[in-house]
Amino acid sequence: MRNRITPAALALCLILALLSMGAQAAETGAEWGKEVTWSYDENTKTLTISGAGPMPDGAPPCDDLYRVETVIIGDGIPTIGAGSFENCSNLKKVTIPASVTSIGERAFFCCSRLSGVAIPGDNITVGKDAFYGCGSLTSVMFSGRVSSIGEEAFSSCGGLTSIAFSGSVAAIGDRAFSSCGLTGVTIPGDNVTVGEQAFYSCGSLTGVRFSGAAVKIGNEAFRSCGKLTRLELQKGAASIGESAFSFCEDLIGIAIQGDVGTIGDSAFSFCEDLTSVAIQGNVGIIEASAFYYCRALTSVAFSGGIAAIGETAFDMCQRLAKVTIGGDVGSIGESAFFRCEDLAAVDISGKVDSIGKSAFTNLNNLTDFRVGGTLGSIG
Repeated sequence: MRNRITPAALALCLILALLSMGAQAAETGAEWGKEVTWSYDENTKTLTISGAGPMPDGAPPCDDLYRVETVIIGDGIPTIGAGSFENCSNLKKVTIPASVTSIGERAFFCCSRLSGVAIPGDNITVGKDAFYGCGSLTSVMFSGRVSSIGEEAFSSCGGLTSIAFSGSVAAIGDRAFSSCGLTGVTIPGDNVTVGEQAFYSCGSLTGVRFSGAAVKIGNEAFRSCGKLTRLELQKGAASIGESAFSFCEDLIGIAIQGDVGTIGDSAFSFCEDLTSVAIQGNVGIIEASAFYYCRALTSVAFSGGIAAIGETAFDMCQRLAKVTIGGDVGSIGESAFFRCEDLAAVDISGKVDSIGKSAFTNLNNLTDFRVGGTLGSIG
């Protein structure tokens, strides 16, 4: 697969790399921070960081930093400073010890030849733009828990195909992996927060799995992941944001085991190959146009109840044939199932408090409509 990086990001990396070549400093291993020193081996083009304290922000004072191909960070260093290796355009390999728990903002920004990163520490924090524009980066492995991955931390890493989390993940920032080459991702842990556009336009992404409970997926988090075919939430979700999976044209099925708090406005709109939605639990709110124009959708099954189905929630799901809801429904909004031309059966086990105007109009094939409890107002 060809590594991808946006032209704007590439131009920025090149400009900053040229500027960094002009830096002048002594080539001694003099003390750099209070507890940190560095040394450079010209023959192997290896920069070694040693000590027992945090690296200061900014680059090590090394004349040949732009020539460095290998960085070794010694055990005992807890922090990689902001901008430490920014624009090291020849850097290919970095060794990060388990003692490191924090990687600063722009620490490896535009290290365009860096090919792989293993982060063995626990409770890791990765700063904003830390690996932005590392176009040759193919894999990242976290061995412990991840506290947070900052905004755009791995954005525009077009060659990044693999991200592995061995421990739980607490938070993934806005656009953290946008425009990456990822093919699949499993995100473990309860109460995970995924920021807005976190995986936006990851065009090679085919599968997404969340293994924990109370997941919060931000607005447009996976929007325009055109090859995404599988979405699995093993223990439900607190919320799925607006347009979170919209325009995921190849998405075939949605399987959610557990309760869902909110499915946001247009969350799955224009998922044109989506055929089935199965949620094994209760749902709070399905907001307006949540499944708009999922024209291949044939079945929707909720094992529990739904507090509210919003306006036009399933509008233009032209092949939807059956809707099954295993509990009570608070309200069904205006035009909720409008233009679902093939809808033949609706089976609601519990009561329905209200049905809005035109919720089931233009449904010439609807022959079986069952409500197990009381039926309230009809608009």
